Amino acid sequence: MTYETIIVKQENNITKITINRPDAMNSLSPTLVRELNAAFDDIEGDNTTKVVVLTGAGRAFCAGGDLQSMSDPNMGSIASRDFVHGAGKVAYKMINLQKPVISAVNGDAVGAGFGLALAADIVIASEKARFGAIFVRVGLVPDTGLSYTLPRIVGQAKAKELCWAGDIIDAAEAQRLGIVTKIVPAEQLESEAIGLANKLAIGPSRSMGLTKMIMNKSIALGNLDAIIEYEAEAQALCFQDEDFKEGIKAFREKRQPKFKGV
Repeated sequence: MTYETIIVKQENNITKITINRPDAMNSLSPTLVRELNAAFDDIEGDNTTKVVVLTGAGRAFCAGGDLQSMSDPNMGSIASRDFVHGAGKVAYKMINLQKPVISAVNGDAVGAGFGLALAADIVIASEKARFGAIFVRVGLVPDTGLSYTLPRIVGQAKAKELCWAGDIIDAAEAQRLGIVTKIVPAEQLESEAIGLANKLAIGPSRSMGLTKMIMNKSIALGNLDAIIEYEAEAQALCFQDEDFKEGIKAFREKRQPKFKGV
């Protein structure tokens, strides 16, 4: 598929998606939202993709919604709702994709861009990265899944403070709050993200996907009995997998396993 606003590149079982509207700070337009949804739909059904890396071109990761598009008088309430819902669906697909998703945050990840960054499983940030739930500055509420992800990472009180104050925080503060896993110099961001992706891509795909699913459910359900049931069901699937057999064999032979994935 040919895209206008994103660059999709697959190599070594890793699909890298680059948001490519640098002149607009990679802000979300209706076209960009449609293309991100289409890309994640394709990835979900693509067994050759084991890991996804999401990043931005230029100075920003994503500077939120394109205010020019959102304030267009031709965009009525229904169109506005569809636009926001579409952006939320991107976050939903990232969170529920049974493959690791890494956000490589190269610059500002604010507003909806903050939501996209947190929809990933792991966030690696450049020293130049900044984060902010700045919706309140224009009289809006958090979207793109941020009302779901942010409280689960930083807690309810801090999430409300960040959203109500609309402050922008740097990478160091984001790491302190648990938003960012690792901070690297700007010139090392891509190599760090791809290096981690390569490490994950050679892992056992089924068990990694099921691990993500169970952990997500554990947060949403908060029910230990239910999670133990999910773990038992998932483990039964893994016991039948060729990667489990290879893992046991490699352990006995004292070598690194060579997983094939699902």
